Amino acid sequence: SEKVGETIEIFDAYSISGSPKILEGAPGISKVADVLSGHGVAGLIPAASHFEEHIRNLNENIAVSVFGETFSEKITYTLDRIELLGTTLEDTELLEGPCAGDFDTDIARQFETVAKIIKARDVLEAKRDVFFPPTR
Repeated sequence: SEKVGETIEIFDAYSISGSPKILEGAPGISKVADVLSGHGVAGLIPAASHFEEHIRNLNENIAVSVFGETFSEKITYTLDRIELLGTTLEDTELLEGPCAGDFDTDIARQFETVAKIIKARDVLEAKRDVFFPPTR
């Protein structure tokens, strides 16, 4: 959950199906959904990951412009959120083992990702979660 405006968000939204319009969020009112897949968190492509430290360094100084500061804050938040979700998914083990097990399909891996997010609610400080699954 995140403090947005004057209120604290009581839910986190997760998309397992890209970035659907319904989960875009409203600037200053709600945040956008975290995009997940059966393979974990959708984040920087491997080639861009090499530049993450430089991106963080460029955005660590306080900007003169409110727009620049807002942009830097969003970039830093996004990189931190990708790291938190990635680490949480890697560290979370399901009681019965992997869901995909005998069913190594994309949908089985997606359900496993959802199950790990649900299990990690305390770590993610989630009160309510909303999941948007694929509609294939």
